[in-house]
Amino acid sequence: MQYTVREYGHLGTHGESEGLDYVRVSPASYAQLKEIALTAQETDKPLLRLSKRNNNETLQALNYVGVLGINRGEQLEILPKTSSVSQSHLDARRLLWKMLHRVTDVSPQELNESDVSTLSNNWLEALTRLVLKKYTNLVRSGIKRDYVRREERSSFLKGQLQVAKQMRARPGTEHKFFVEYDQYITDRPENRLLKSCLLRLNRWSASIDNKRLCRELLFVFEEVPESTNYPSDLRKWRADRGMSHYQPLLPWIKLILSYEAPVFSAGGHHGVSLLFPMEKLYEEYVFKCIASCLPRGQRLVLQAASEYLVTHRSNGMFQLRPDGLLTDGSLRVAVLDTKWKLVDSALGAGREKYGLSQADFYQMFAYGMKYMNGQGELVLIYPSHERFSVALEAFEFDKGLKLWVLPFDLNTGRLILSEGYSGALENLSER
Repeated sequence: MQYTVREYGHLGTHGESEGLDYVRVSPASYAQLKEIALTAQETDKPLLRLSKRNNNETLQALNYVGVLGINRGEQLEILPKTSSVSQSHLDARRLLWKMLHRVTDVSPQELNESDVSTLSNNWLEALTRLVLKKYTNLVRSGIKRDYVRREERSSFLKGQLQVAKQMRARPGTEHKFFVEYDQYITDRPENRLLKSCLLRLNRWSASIDNKRLCRELLFVFEEVPESTNYPSDLRKWRADRGMSHYQPLLPWIKLILSYEAPVFSAGGHHGVSLLFPMEKLYEEYVFKCIASCLPRGQRLVLQAASEYLVTHRSNGMFQLRPDGLLTDGSLRVAVLDTKWKLVDSALGAGREKYGLSQADFYQMFAYGMKYMNGQGELVLIYPSHERFSVALEAFEFDKGLKLWVLPFDLNTGRLILSEGYSGALENLSER
């Protein structure tokens, strides 16, 4: 069974479910989720927290999205919160997949409408089926082999005799030969990663069809050992012409083997989980979209780290790291920072100040003074929604240093600028 909630939604055992904001779960599932929440609180990655709703104890989802495994084949799906009012399961699910596709370099066309619909039943089974299709295509095109140099002591001569070692052999063992030879085998970094990924998919899946296909594919990789060092094997992945049929699986391997998934657990009594911190996913999605439409000459530097807040004894202290720095040639033209938070234009500039954070403004001012020398544009990028779909008027720190608070359309992947705007961000937006 799958329960579905959105960020900051509640899970409990009382009353009736209310869309994505409150989901009633079985007492057994609640107890399991509570154990997960209490265990995660001891780490720096809390997933759920104890809360109250209508005087009843609940568990509140935090800012991770994806799938959290529970016992007995159950799972909790957590979707992005992109609206201050209700949102549909399917729309939220489509958006999450769209963002994952962009961030992991997986083509959006790879998940068709029927696959998205199936996600309502089981998120991980749909992903598993999609990846297994790619494995099948790869196997049809052929598994690549490579020559590997082997050394061994053999009862017969093959390859090249290692004369120096043979001359040092102990008396009575001369009938054994020290030889080295090239062996044409499937043990290469790409295949080791494919084998490890396939084994993980087999552990994930509870589907009879998916497990059957996994076993058939594992037979093809029977002689290939598992990867013992994912990052090392990924660095050795070859992208030459003869390996072109391997390339469609690379982004999925990175995702499934946790190389790009910040939170992943398998085994134990919590089942399988694949979760992403929403702030990081949003940041990467925004900058992937922006980078794809930069005009010639402009460049987006991520996590710039060249400036410090102060200098002490000729050394910089308190490094300043904006999410993005937009340059045009050698000129710095804008500092960009993403915030995964729902701004509310209706709150106005009075006491509520649109729901903006004073600390964020201080931070942006420091970026502006140090990275822009007090001249240029600063941009805070928030997700667009029904209560924030038009850019706010510019905030002026000083003459020549402006801060823009802009909505970002998650569906089109473009910034939304004010009417009449003219500046460094023109090519990155929709009007």
